[in-house]
Amino acid sequence: MIWLDPRVGSGELLPYFKPYDVDVEVQQLEYGDACFWGEGVEGPTLIGVERKVINDLVASMRSNRFSGHQLPGLLETYTWTYLVVEGIWQAGKTGEIEVIANGGKWVPLQSGSRSILYREVDHYLSTLEHKCGLSIARTSNRGQTAAFIVSRYKWWQKEWRKHDSHEAIYAPYEERANGRRASFVPRRAGPVEVVASQFPGVDRKAYSLGKRFKSVRELVNANVKEFEEVDGIGKIGAKRIWDWLRQGEK
Repeated sequence: MIWLDPRVGSGELLPYFKPYDVDVEVQQLEYGDACFWGEGVEGPTLIGVERKVINDLVASMRSNRFSGHQLPGLLETYTWTYLVVEGIWQAGKTGEIEVIANGGKWVPLQSGSRSILYREVDHYLSTLEHKCGLSIARTSNRGQTAAFIVSRYKWWQKEWRKHDSHEAIYAPYEERANGRRASFVPRRAGPVEVVASQFPGVDRKAYSLGKRFKSVRELVNANVKEFEEVDGIGKIGAKRIWDWLRQGEK
């Protein structure tokens, strides 16, 4: 379930959630424009989303409204907060922020009588990201903002330990005229993980094998039962690995 604040700044996003298979409930939130529960490191955790169109972001920077009021509330309410900056904008030739005006022409973004420098906004967002722990995202329009919220909602529904795409091991091989020669190029992986990454159907599960076996010799001499005991391998996978390791044996 995604909860969406009905007030201006978030309520207008509601129609853009219709194409997605998620439940959205309108509910006034004390802080943030949307929120949902997700699976964190230690269990269920509350995630918040704050949406700012670029003009509103600049205005809140100038007035200190965001830093002085909204930011403390977001940090106290949510374990993790996303700040979505919405709009089409770029750095102009002289460093000011430009937005698209009527007619499709790029014009400087004004705050009062002066233009806003790109680095002003970038430095502000960098401080929020690196010192306050907010995750910064940029979207171009309301539809993209809704798509982002749905995507992150889906990501947070998965059990924390199962987010393992960062554990993939790069270990390619080269084909040679006189046969196949392995050319291992590990990335933060030991010998056991690198060798295990070549086993059929293993890929990122190589890290689990690396935790189970202390050496390559112990790994390749393991029996089917020992492979079965490794998280994510299973009976079919264990038999497949064992058979693959013994190709050519009589």
